[in-house]
Amino acid sequence: MTLRLNGSTSGYTEIDAPAVAGSNTLVLPTGNGTNGQYLQTNGSGVLSWATVAGSQWTTSGSDIYYTTGKVGIGVTNPSAKLQVNLGTDKNIWFHDHATNSTAISSVNDAGSAYAQLSIQASPLILRNGTSEAMRVDTTGSLVFPNTSSNWNISSERPSGSNQGHVRFVNGTTQVGSITTSTTSTAYNTTSDYRLKENVIPLTGAIERLQQIPVYRFNFIADPDKTVDGFLAHEAQAVVPECVTGAKDEVDADGNPVYQGIDQSKLVPLLTAALQEALAEIENLKASNAALESRIAALEVTP
Repeated sequence: MTLRLNGSTSGYTEIDAPAVAGSNTLVLPTGNGTNGQYLQTNGSGVLSWATVAGSQWTTSGSDIYYTTGKVGIGVTNPSAKLQVNLGTDKNIWFHDHATNSTAISSVNDAGSAYAQLSIQASPLILRNGTSEAMRVDTTGSLVFPNTSSNWNISSERPSGSNQGHVRFVNGTTQVGSITTSTTSTAYNTTSDYRLKENVIPLTGAIERLQQIPVYRFNFIADPDKTVDGFLAHEAQAVVPECVTGAKDEVDADGNPVYQGIDQSKLVPLLTAALQEALAEIENLKASNAALESRIAALEVTP
C-alpha cells in the first residue's frame, strides 16, 4: 500500500508499506520508491531501521553501505562512485577503475589543472593533469615517464654544504649516497677503512691495464655520435667489479640482458699504473742524470 501526498505525478512524497515482517508495521522509505533503508514502527510505537530485499542500502552492525549507483556530497548528478565538492573547481572523485580507465581517485585544484592519483591492484599511477608523472609498476619499480620536461627527477635541498639527496642502503649498512655542496655534486661509494680488511698494495697495475683494450665507437641507437670507451666483457676480465651482468646473457624469453660498466671502478687500477709509470720515470731520470755526470767527467779528463 502506498500513501501519496500531493498526488501529482511529480514533486510528491510517498509513504510505502511493503510486505515486511512484523505486525502493525509502517515502513518509510528514505528516498523515492521502495529501495533504500526504511524506518519502521510496530504496534507499540517503537521506531527502528529495516532493510527491504533488493535495496541498494545494506547494513552491518551500526554501518550502512550504499551498494550501487553514485553518491554526491555537495554536488548533484555525481560523475563518479563518490564525488565530494569542496568548492569552485575543487572536487574529489572516487572512480571504479573498471569503468573509468583514467583514474580511481583524483583531485581537481582549479579548472583543468589537477593532480590525479590512480590506485588499482597494479600499477600505482600519479598523474599531473592527464599526463602520467610517476608509477610503481607490477615489479615494484618506480618509473618516471618523461613526456613534457627535460628532467625526469629533480631533488632539491636547502642551499649549503653536505646536503644529502639520495642514500643507498644494503640491509642496514649505508653503501653509498648522492650529496651536494654549494657548487657541486658528489656520488659517494662507501670507502671507510673500518669496513675493510686484508689491505695490501696494488702491484702489477701497468701489465693489467695494458690488457684492457680501449676503443672508439658509436651505439647502434645513436649512429652519429662517436665516443671513447670499453667493451664490458673485456674490462670485466681484468677488473670484474667494474661490470654488472654476464656476457651474452638473455632472459627467459631469449631477450638480451645487457651488461653495464661503472668506469669509476677502473680508477684504482689507472692510479696504480700511473704511480708505477711515474716511479719508472723517476728511475730513468736518476739513471740519465748519473750517465750525464759520467760523460761530463770523461770530457774533462786529459
